[in-house]
Parts: sequence; structure tokens; C-alpha cells
Amino acid sequence: MSTNTLLQGGYGALMFHLRYPTIFRAASAFAPISNPTHAPWGIKAFNGYLSGGIAEGQTTYDPTELLGKVEQDALPGVKILVDYGAADQFYVGRQLLPENLEEAARKKGILGNQVVVRKQDGYDHRYVSNELACSRHRGLTQAITLAATTSSLPLHRSISAGTPRFFRSQSNTNT
Repeated sequence: MSTNTLLQGGYGALMFHLRYPTIFRAASAFAPISNPTHAPWGIKAFNGYLSGGIAEGQTTYDPTELLGKVEQDALPGVKILVDYGAADQFYVGRQLLPENLEEAARKKGILGNQVVVRKQDGYDHRYVSNELACSRHRGLTQAITLAATTSSLPLHRSISAGTPRFFRSQSNTNT
């Protein structure tokens, strides 16, 4: 199973993968809110909607915090691909915080192979076709699904959150 969404969809893909790694084999996301308990939007939402506020958000719903709590024996099951644009107004406005997810992965020793976070220069939050970026996200999901179907393990679901388009700023029209 996969889902193609943006922002909260990407956030949800990361959150569900890290909360339920035996159900969801991987997560890929375009411009996800990676650390909502440290982002203005997340602080407002969690304090407004969760009875336990930020504390409940950190322990239950924040992908960066959840990654930091993954037990050593469960780390091989973590597979995440994140792309975001350097010109994305939500990145610039400190809402996405992918660098915090990167740091949590670095501390766990899984940055670069199991957790890949890529900043795309010149890209923002508007829709413009970038089939290469999307094909990499689809490829991750397909490879994990194929591995699950050809092994003795039961078939699990994969989440691929992102849109079929990536985001290029209007000022960069050369590609």
C-alpha cells in the first residue's frame, strides 16, 4: 500500500512508519513536517488538539522524537527517504525541520543508508513536474515491497508520501 500526499501526508507517512515498523516497511515524503514539536505549526496544533499537549506529541506523534526512541534491534526496519526544497517557504520558515530528523538518524548511526534526507536547491512548495525525484520515491517503495514478497517474511505495506510532482521556484526556469 502507498499514499501520495504532501506535508501532513508526508508527516503521517514518517510518523506511522516509525510507530508501526512491522506494518509499514518504509516511508518516503516530499516536504514533511519532520519535527512538529519544535515547529510553530506543530506547537500550536499539539497544544490545541492533544490533551497532553507537546509532551504527548513528543512521545506519540513526532517523527524525529520517535526515531530517537527506536530500539537497536528494530533499527534495521527503518527505511526513510525525504526530499525538500531549499526555497520552500515552510522550510525557510522553520516548519519542516528536516535537519532535526537527519540529526536523529545520525545519532542512531543510520543516516545515509536507511534514512536519506535530501535538500533540493531551487525547489519550493509549488507544483512543477520532476519525474526523477518521484521515480526515486516510487523505486524505494517498489524495492521494499518486492523484497517482502520474495522472502519468507509476510508481505507488509509501504507508505510513499509525496506528490507526483516536485516543486521548482519560478525564478529558476532553466530546467
